[in-house]
Amino acid sequence: MNKVLFTSIIFLQIIFASCTNQVKEESLNLNPKAVNRLLAKEEDYIKIQLTQLNSGHLSLYANLNKVKGHFILDTGASTSIIDRKNRKKFRLISKKSNKIAKTAGGIQLQMEVSNENTIEFENLKLRNFKVSIVDLQHINYSFHKMGIQDIDGIIGNDILKNRKGVIDYDMLVLYLKK
Repeated sequence: MNKVLFTSIIFLQIIFASCTNQVKEESLNLNPKAVNRLLAKEEDYIKIQLTQLNSGHLSLYANLNKVKGHFILDTGASTSIIDRKNRKKFRLISKKSNKIAKTAGGIQLQMEVSNENTIEFENLKLRNFKVSIVDLQHINYSFHKMGIQDIDGIIGNDILKNRKGVIDYDMLVLYLKK
């Protein structure tokens, strides 16, 4: 009796595993053009072209307070950040914050905050945009050693979550809901 039960359980696990794999394969085989049409038209998303840097990071350009900037896209960053040296470039009015920014590597950085900014991606304009101001010298130093252009800041999860961001890694496109 135990052998029959054991065999039945194994048989059911094999069937379940094959069905699960089939569903996963089918759900991943999406036509990129269909996804593009769905997000860009039907769902009222804008399309932002990304570039993959030699470091593996994804970068994009956006206008902050009507000034063009080069940013990396960081899904792990809870907030968008501007490098402290670019405070004047983007005309940021800031105040010190009691918060300390912590990097993935454990580095703690003093933070300032700037409210009431405007950031533009293509034809999407976000007003009253809050950014944190942090010294990003350590990132730009690493990028410089790899021959990568300096970044002005980081686009973080605050925008991605608020605008229901979707990243198409194959096509290097970021979709943000209008």
